[in-house]
This record gives sequence, structure tokens and C-alpha cells, in this order.
Amino acid sequence: MPLSRFLLLIFACLPLTVHGWNLTYLSSYDSPNHELLDIEISGNFAYVPAGLGGLNIINISNPAAPNTVAHYSAYGCQYGRLYAWNVQGEHAYGSGRDCGIKVLDVSEPDNPIHVADYGVEGHSYEHTDGFYLADGDAYLFAAVHSDGVEIIDVTTPESPEFVASVRTENAWAVEVSEDGDFVYVADGAGGLKIIKVVIPKEPQLTGESKASGTAKDVAVAGNFVFVAVGAFGVDMFNVSNPYSPVLVANYNTTGYASRVAVSDSLVAVSDWDDVEILKWDDSPSLTLAGYKNTGGRAMAIHMIDDIVYSAEWRFFRTFEYGNIQKADIDVSYRNIDFPYTNIGECRDTTFFIANNGHSPLYLENITVDHDDFTVSLPVEAIQPGDSIRGMIEYCPTPQEGRGEFVRLSIRSNDPDEPLVTVILEGNSLRGLDVGQDAPDFTLSAVNRTGDVTLSELRGRVVVIAFFASW
Repeated sequence: MPLSRFLLLIFACLPLTVHGWNLTYLSSYDSPNHELLDIEISGNFAYVPAGLGGLNIINISNPAAPNTVAHYSAYGCQYGRLYAWNVQGEHAYGSGRDCGIKVLDVSEPDNPIHVADYGVEGHSYEHTDGFYLADGDAYLFAAVHSDGVEIIDVTTPESPEFVASVRTENAWAVEVSEDGDFVYVADGAGGLKIIKVVIPKEPQLTGESKASGTAKDVAVAGNFVFVAVGAFGVDMFNVSNPYSPVLVANYNTTGYASRVAVSDSLVAVSDWDDVEILKWDDSPSLTLAGYKNTGGRAMAIHMIDDIVYSAEWRFFRTFEYGNIQKADIDVSYRNIDFPYTNIGECRDTTFFIANNGHSPLYLENITVDHDDFTVSLPVEAIQPGDSIRGMIEYCPTPQEGRGEFVRLSIRSNDPDEPLVTVILEGNSLRGLDVGQDAPDFTLSAVNRTGDVTLSELRGRVVVIAFFASW
């Protein structure tokens, strides 16, 4: 029997534990190159590689109005793609996994010039986030996945030379200690590794520790190292004894922590669907101090003083960290995908709108651009530190479109984000949805002769692996 389109709705005001999540939008910059992957900042410029189109060099002298001054596409690399950059002085070093390392002269950031290539055949270069100067000699440290960490002499950047390497399990990222004596390695499932590099030609693996999850990135602050550990958030290690690092705290973020950056007592985290700011102290502890659900794919992060820079696949976003005196909106979901729903039936789901500021939040206008969706909210004003629960009901009809990729628009008095958009997805016109019966098919078997027909396997457990390449 079809569900009624009229629902009795019960709403509750849900107090938050913290008044104000301390992140205010400064800008949301749609950069010319997309699929943003990393952020390296040097002076007034951000070096932001993209999966499509190569490197953006962005002027951030005014964080509220970033603008691209130059591009660089790596010749010979697929899509011109490099994954991370490290800038030292007048040269930038871009890691391209199997494409090696590209060296640019960036003495004039608006006119980058390619000056050298480096790479050991068969090695995959992920990050070169560490740099070391000793007696006038310059060394670059590269995370090279299963081949560990390579030490490269870049005293003459136009002629980089291999010096030595240290085997690790799966090196994703590196950072050099403040005194230049040690390199900290985010080593995938191997956790945290510490390499002594006082003599670059004779590196020594001195300490290691398992992490809460897969170590993807690393940042250093004095005697503490912070490691992004994916689905398990951020780990904090005491490395005062580099021969015996100790895991002393963990904060499990809401999403997938892929990158971390430190600014004084704060750790900024790119967490896939949001940006989170953690406060740390040497008690030791990690606590949430800032949060913003941006709706983007937060891939990388950087923080200088109280300004946060976030690379979010398409957008290069900037925020200011600090108390939010005015209203500040946050929505629990920026994308809601309904399971397959039969024509004439309905499904519903809840979502939350929070006010993370210190002034009342007024919802001025809420619209949805398809009649298959009905949105209900209990009040028009949300007090500081409170949230409200709303309902979205989806009742597909036979009309063209059937509610695929619909925009729910929420306008409010939030000064830095007056319009929030939530994408609603109904029954797909292009493929199958969760909850929909699988169509019968017949395909040639991979590991035996003959064909396989899905309906012949009815009543048995069937595992189907789908692969895609692009």
C-alpha cells in the first residue's frame, strides 16, 4: 500500500557541546585546473597540483581573493599530473609517482620554468615534503612507497643526484625535524618511521611505532608528530626520544583524514567531506576546535597563523580560524542519495541544520527544484549552539527526470555562506540504485570455459567485482 505524502513530523532542538566551530569562509575559488590534490605554500603563493590540467600557482597575498598567476603541465606525465610539491628558495619539486620528480625554477612564480627531471626507474614518488640544508649542501627527501625514502642531492637543482635510500613498508609522506637531524615518515600500514639523517649519505632507521590506522601524512611541532591515519583520524606521537616514538593521543575525525598541517597549538585536517581543526597540548590531548562541512572533497590542507587553505577537488577554499560572533550555518549532509523507490511509494530521511555562531540563525528561504521532494523544517530561527532536525520525503513519479540530482537551496543570514546547497538524488535514469533488482545477464567466465548467467545462480551467494579505468 503506498505511503501517504502527509507525515506527522516531530522535531527536536539538539544542543551542541561547543558554541561556535570557529571557521569562517573567506573565499571559495574555482581554480582553472580541477581535481586539486595538494597544497604547498611559499611566501605569497600556493602551489596546488590538479589531476586535470596540472599545477596552479595561486597568489594568496589576499586570502579572501586568491587568483591564479601561472600553470605548469608536466610533459610526459598522464594529464600533466603531479601529486605534491615542495618549494625551497627559488625551486619547486613536483612528485609524479611513476613520472618521477620535476624541478621548476620559480624565482618568478608567474613564469615557472622546467629545469630538470629526476627519478629511479620503477620507483613511485609520492611526496617530497622534507628538505634539509647542511654546510651549503641541499638534500631532498622523497617518499617512494614500497621503495622507502630516497635522499637526493639538490645542491645544484638543475642536476639532482641520488645519494641514498632507506627501505620502509609504504612511504606516503615525509617531514624533516626542526633541527634537521631526523626525517619522519608516514609509512602506510607500517605507521610512523623515524630516520636519522645527520649524515645524509648514511641514513639510519632509528625508531618506529604502529599507528591507529594507515599513515598517510605527517606534520611536526617540537617534540610531537601528528599523523593522518585515514578512517581513524589523527594520531599524536611523542618523539622526544627519536629511538622510541610513543603514540600518546588520537582523535577520530568524522571522515577520512588524508592530510594534516600544524600552526602553533592547532592541527588542521583535510577530512574528505569536511575541514576539522584540532587543538593539541602536551598533556597530551587532541580536541576538536573547528569544523566546517564544505560539501567538497577535502584532499589537502595547509594552515598559516589563523588562515586555513583547503584543496577540495574543484575548489581552493580559504577560512579564518577564530570565534564566530555572527550566525554560522552548518548542514549535516551536502549530498543525500535515496535508495530505489517504486513509483507511487515514498521514502523519507532526516537531516540537521546547526548554528555554530554566537547570534541567532534565521532561515530566510528554503526551496527544492523538483516536485518529487518535499522538505519540512520546524522553525525559522536557530539559537546559537543549537540545531534542528528536518525531514525530506521522496515520492517518485513517472514524469521525466524522476528527481535525479535535485538542488535543495537554503538561504539564511549567515554572512559568509548565505546560500547552502544540498544535492538530492532520486531514482537513477542511467543505471541501478541500491534496493533495485539486479537485471539478468550472461557473460563469458574468466577462469573457466562457457558462460555464466546470473539467474542460474539464484539462491547462492554471488560476489561481483566491478572495475573501471579512466
